[in-house]
Amino acid sequence: MVMIQYFTGRINDVVDVDDLPDMNRMLYKFSHGLTIVDNEWLCCCKKFPTAHIILARDEKTRGEKGFAKDFGKIVGMTFMNFSIKCAGIYGFVDDVVVLEEYRGKQYGIAGNLMIQVDNLASRFSAKHVDLTCSRKPERDPAHRLYRKHGYVERNAIPYRKRYAK
Repeated sequence: MVMIQYFTGRINDVVDVDDLPDMNRMLYKFSHGLTIVDNEWLCCCKKFPTAHIILARDEKTRGEKGFAKDFGKIVGMTFMNFSIKCAGIYGFVDDVVVLEEYRGKQYGIAGNLMIQVDNLASRFSAKHVDLTCSRKPERDPAHRLYRKHGYVERNAIPYRKRYAK
């Protein structure tokens, strides 16, 4: 049986440099093969006290060589940020990811990550939480998960402007 433990907090409080390879393995599919999280990213996180992460770790891997802080392998995660606007505090969820071999109802990791999102939003007294998800057919399970947890599709078009690094 898999035992999952959840860690929620500021990124620098729950992520160690040894976690970065696990995180990149999970984000690989979304990043087109690029390394997303590295030491520079971890250092930048210190500047953003509103940046949080929720990690799901497999406790059965605790103590195995190569896993940070002896907490076990990261098997699921999501990032959450908060911003203050005129009308109140708002949250934004990014990259709800679960390792393929840990997906499914037998574990319930994605659903538990969403419950942790709700708990964190409540702690910050957020008025609402937004997230975006691709309309690609392979993302249908994610859409069902979000609807199940009370998210509704908005009539909004997300825009993005990229800046060179």
